[in-house]
Amino acid sequence: MTLQDDTPIPGLMPTKKRSKRAKTAIGIATAGLLLLAGGTVASAVTSNGTANCTASPKAYQVEQGTRISVVCTIPGTAGGTSTVTQTVTHTVTASPTSSPTTTPAPDEWPDASNTGVPAGTLLTAYTGPNTITVNGTVIDGKTVTGDLDIEASNVIIKNSVVNGQIANYAEDFPDASFTITDSTVNVGNTSGTGIGHGPFTATRVEVTGGNRSIDCAWQCTVEDSWVHGQFTDPSGSFHESGIRVGAYSTITHNRIACDAPFVAPDGGCSAALTGYPDFAAVQHNKIDGNFFVANTYATPEGVFSMAFCAYFGDTPGKAYSGQTIDIDVTNNVWEKDGVGSHSNCGYYGPYVDFPEQDPDSTWINNTMTDHSVLLSNY
Repeated sequence: MTLQDDTPIPGLMPTKKRSKRAKTAIGIATAGLLLLAGGTVASAVTSNGTANCTASPKAYQVEQGTRISVVCTIPGTAGGTSTVTQTVTHTVTASPTSSPTTTPAPDEWPDASNTGVPAGTLLTAYTGPNTITVNGTVIDGKTVTGDLDIEASNVIIKNSVVNGQIANYAEDFPDASFTITDSTVNVGNTSGTGIGHGPFTATRVEVTGGNRSIDCAWQCTVEDSWVHGQFTDPSGSFHESGIRVGAYSTITHNRIACDAPFVAPDGGCSAALTGYPDFAAVQHNKIDGNFFVANTYATPEGVFSMAFCAYFGDTPGKAYSGQTIDIDVTNNVWEKDGVGSHSNCGYYGPYVDFPEQDPDSTWINNTMTDHSVLLSNY
């Protein structure tokens, strides 16, 4: 059974002048819709305390298509309470008595069994140029040694292993583009970016090595792929990451890990997914149905990890701060690894810097692996 929100209330859209209590109420309204499957009374924990949500009538008491009112009561910061109400439509997907939908298991996301070169593929050595200048070039069933620089349009790489980096640069070659499918990219035990920088599409690709697996700087799609195994920097100066997003990125149904260990004085993972407004605005990105792998581990010296598992771009104090817009984060799952008190994917939490006050950004159905609901104002 699911509850679908089909009539947003105008007063619930966040604005830059909205109070902290009102923003919390908005998040709780969303939580209420997610937690009320089956018509049960539910609650969610916020920075102000516990907000209680109820549905009237109960979902299991009515037929499909019936209007249901969801009311959440939010504690005030100085005593008293406030309420927010949302109206939804009851939709039955199985039967009226079916169990609530559960979070998919981690093995339902991409891994070694469904990314990279398909089993049984016969690979031969690539003997072509490493700088691709001919439009429509196809590299199929090859082992490529060294980097591939894409300066042509509609280049296709499939069923291949690339021991190096693959890159195009829109500022130098505005028509350059490529797709990579059913392939493995291994940067090796050195710094570098496995796939970058756009436009490109990567599907069912496994990327390892380097300090950054994929850089979606501009107009790229990454889907059904697995990034992990970034290099260990012995100098302790590189900050590794899984996927970096810039503008017009679509990141769909991937297993995203940054699992490089901490190396003193300042090396280790920044996050599985990063969006930083240091060098350009982070805008128009769709992050849907991904699994963010935790990187929190105990050592004799203490607990180390990346600070957060995802940065969504609304970081203050940067050159392009305040320009983060149209960020859709939907149906993602963050791993809860259970190491000590820092078990919410990253050391400080699962994510940070979502632009919750941008009316064009969306936060829907994001959870931890223990099924707890994540709100946009974590």
